[in-house]
Amino acid sequence: RHFWKRQVFTSPVQDSGRVDPRKGSFQMWIFGYGSLIWSVDFPYKNKLVGHIEGFSRQFWQGSIRYRGNRTKPGRVVTLVKDPEDCVWGVAYQVGEEDLESVLEHLAFREDIYYREAVLFHPVDPSLQPFDVMVHMSTKTEINDHYLGPATLEDMSLQIAHSSGCAGKNSEYVYKLAEFMRTVAPDKQEDQLFSLERMVREREAHCVK
Repeated sequence: RHFWKRQVFTSPVQDSGRVDPRKGSFQMWIFGYGSLIWSVDFPYKNKLVGHIEGFSRQFWQGSIRYRGNRTKPGRVVTLVKDPEDCVWGVAYQVGEEDLESVLEHLAFREDIYYREAVLFHPVDPSLQPFDVMVHMSTKTEINDHYLGPATLEDMSLQIAHSSGCAGKNSEYVYKLAEFMRTVAPDKQEDQLFSLERMVREREAHCVK
């Protein structure tokens, strides 16, 4: 699984941290769309809020470590191709000296099975779009924890009763919903907000 060494792409930035595709200094930006939004455990130089297009955020990856266990896996998000949708998150600028160790760490932490360069649109209108590295968990023969789609009822039940070393699976949903309400109040991420509501109801009433 040493795929993180296969390719390195760069997104040039100015010394001020503003993205400028005309500049040629090395910079790598990594896009966080799940727990990386609020839990960053690697060194970075800058961060920007924004979105990528052509994907939707789905609770299709199982978590047996951070938000669940082997007998009761939790559900965390991955990205699915969707030309009509976009995903909001945070881009982190990683220095060249830290790149290899950060990618290796993320490969383990995020159960990564695929990555690609995607155009990132900063929320700051004075900044131009630029490439970021997007990591995702996909359905493959070696991804034993991929769960795939399910009904909101089934997902909310699973999430409400799962927890791992990072805490309750429900907390993961709540933090993601809170982020979306804060940074993109006009974006209607219906599945996320419906899932949040249903998980809260299950926790409040101890529905089994």
